[in-house]
Amino acid sequence: MNEFDAEVVVVGAGPAGSAIGAYLAQAGHEVIILEKSGFPRDKICGDALTPRAVKEAGYLGMELPESDGWHRNKGLRLIGGGHRLELDWPEIDGTPNYGVTRPRMSMDEAFARHAQRSGARLFEQVRAMSPDIGDDGWIRGVHASGTDHRGRRVGPEAHFRAPI
Repeated sequence: MNEFDAEVVVVGAGPAGSAIGAYLAQAGHEVIILEKSGFPRDKICGDALTPRAVKEAGYLGMELPESDGWHRNKGLRLIGGGHRLELDWPEIDGTPNYGVTRPRMSMDEAFARHAQRSGARLFEQVRAMSPDIGDDGWIRGVHASGTDHRGRRVGPEAHFRAPI
């Protein structure tokens, strides 16, 4: 295997891509995560995790302490059309009664670095250009800026449909 091959190639190191990369690496799979930007990077919106997302972060082994910049909240505040509405998070068994916020610039990096600590290899400033589709129609890897990245898990058992 060369540095650009792995069982799984994940495109995008936002919270979702980094989380799936961490889960798979923790399960013993070889994972590459491709991120078109470098960290830290900023992105508009998406700087909050709901209680369910906080629970998932716990499954990943992520700690979200206030000392690291995570701020707990008890619900949502909606403002629009001259109205203001405050809603507490619902009480759901097994789910924390709080969400967290953190500037997106540092939130994405926290998830990406956790994926790295879990064993995923992160390639920053690598833009995925197109899928590498085999003769059988299955995606075999990713053509990226300057390199090709190949995944060995192909076929119905490994296929995940997502926008490319």
